[in-house]
Amino acid sequence: MRVLPIIVLAVAVLAAGCDDGLGSGRAPILESSFTLFSAARQDLFRMPSAYDFFRLQLRPIEHQFATGDGWDVALTEAESEFKLAAPGAFPGLGGLNAGIAVIPNATFEEVERAPAAAAEYEQTELVSLRPGDVYVVRSRRLQGCSVYAKFRAVEQDPGFGSVRFEYLVNPNCGDRALVPDD
Repeated sequence: MRVLPIIVLAVAVLAAGCDDGLGSGRAPILESSFTLFSAARQDLFRMPSAYDFFRLQLRPIEHQFATGDGWDVALTEAESEFKLAAPGAFPGLGGLNAGIAVIPNATFEEVERAPAAAAEYEQTELVSLRPGDVYVVRSRRLQGCSVYAKFRAVEQDPGFGSVRFEYLVNPNCGDRALVPDD
């Protein structure tokens, strides 16, 4: 009977050591794309206008004052141009910690790490979407954690009110590395 607890303990130790099969215990970096539709246009009501980098999901914003607890960056328009917004850019949605940093004059590949300083992330103002700029998002805190991603616009359709983005997200809590896994 004393052998059973030892076997259970050995199995528990082995199971605790399991991870992604690579021995790193680290989730892989993910690359993909998504399309957002302007939250400022009534004709695009219920189309996905925000993205949740924590859960990698498109989110509709039914109006510009909708809850920001399920997304990290939204597409809107002001001054006849596309703008990006963290939830705090909309009245009543501050305090969620999500922010957008602009990395001008850099290629997507050159941005290898998210900025460390909180001051580099815009949380309350709209951010102009400019061709060639790379953006880094710090997600809202969820389960005590933020994740980081870089993204850029690869196709804009001002007539239809949509922008297609490519992104790379590091799903590991607090890890600012933004380079693809080998």
